[in-house]
Amino acid sequence: MSAKSLAVIAVLVAIALSCVIVLVTVLRPTRYGDVVTSTRGSIAVVEGSLILHGGRYVTFEHLLVLFNATRKERPRIGVMPTAQDNPIEIGLAWVRYLERHGAEAVLLNITVDNCAWTSHDTNLVELVRSLDAVFFLGGFPDRYVRCFLPNGVPTPVLSAVWELYLRGGVVAGASGGAVFLSDYSIPRGFDIVFEIIRGFGLPQYKLVVGVHYNLAYAAIISFFEVLSRVPATIGLAIGEDTAVVCREGRCRVVGPGPVLLLVYEGIENQSYVFTLNYLTGGDEFTLVDGDAEASKGKTLISKGFPPSGYSVDLGVTATSPEDWVLRAIDALVNSSRVQLRLVPLRGGTTAYLVELSRTPETAIYETRVAVRRGAINITKYTALRLRVVISRTSVHELNLGELYKFLR
Repeated sequence: MSAKSLAVIAVLVAIALSCVIVLVTVLRPTRYGDVVTSTRGSIAVVEGSLILHGGRYVTFEHLLVLFNATRKERPRIGVMPTAQDNPIEIGLAWVRYLERHGAEAVLLNITVDNCAWTSHDTNLVELVRSLDAVFFLGGFPDRYVRCFLPNGVPTPVLSAVWELYLRGGVVAGASGGAVFLSDYSIPRGFDIVFEIIRGFGLPQYKLVVGVHYNLAYAAIISFFEVLSRVPATIGLAIGEDTAVVCREGRCRVVGPGPVLLLVYEGIENQSYVFTLNYLTGGDEFTLVDGDAEASKGKTLISKGFPPSGYSVDLGVTATSPEDWVLRAIDALVNSSRVQLRLVPLRGGTTAYLVELSRTPETAIYETRVAVRRGAINITKYTALRLRVVISRTSVHELNLGELYKFLR
């Protein structure tokens, strides 16, 4: 074969390879990371705001934060009702609610029954791109995963939500919507029975989020179990009637709280070590490292190590319904360390040995925010930089006398 013929073949092969590369680029599924045009390391440069709501009541204060974050006098907000049992009815009710408070709201008609095609609909993609904000309603987060992340690949509508977030729009989620927007989430979890959902990952910092944190949820134990299994270091339990608003990796608590911020530090002597921040209204924290600070106006009541330095043993207690976290913080106001043993109320053989202790950086504030559930004021303190050590044991290894008194 002549040199001229070889040259012609080489050119034809190069052209064919170029065509294949172009086709692969055009036809490959779009992931949200693919639309990033500018990054700092592995974190996309985001101009928008993220709002994660813990569930129950979305108040006017929360709506005001949403409206202000869009920086528009009359923001255009899309309502995403996919996770609801009655998505159209509930979605339209939210449209009317938002419009009564001054927004221009539109229903994004994507349900579990039609999402196989509507989540790819070019008209809906263009509609999302025209919005100032998208609000993912509560409900069953696995429906969002099924409709918008089939096989882990974002649909065109979800990619449009990501584009909106990048360019300065607002993405909000309440309850199940907040669960879906996170990296890893705990939509349901009592005691040692819990479920992990892999969501959209909008915060970008490998975050585990739980919602409806109240007296019925054992958030720290659930996060302990999840963080020991997934590649994430920060757990965020958001209380009901409370939202976390984040922009450029910095977040603020809006509403009474509490918000539990749990940072995984590693394993020591076969025990798991965390830093715990118990946050209430106005407190701020960063998603990069979980560092937190109290809002101005709160009264500092204790800092560093207390003069007494003694330890308190709370004995055997339940993971729910009593808020043992608040009881432990109450004891830490005048002590250096609190120990307790947790047993599940709903059966199982696993118990937890928990130690909460102060550090040189610990700061405990008395908060002015007060929300009572039953006889317990669950937002009594803001407590920063507590050390938590948790290990598993068997229920049968606990002190049987203490356990008998507790179960009686």
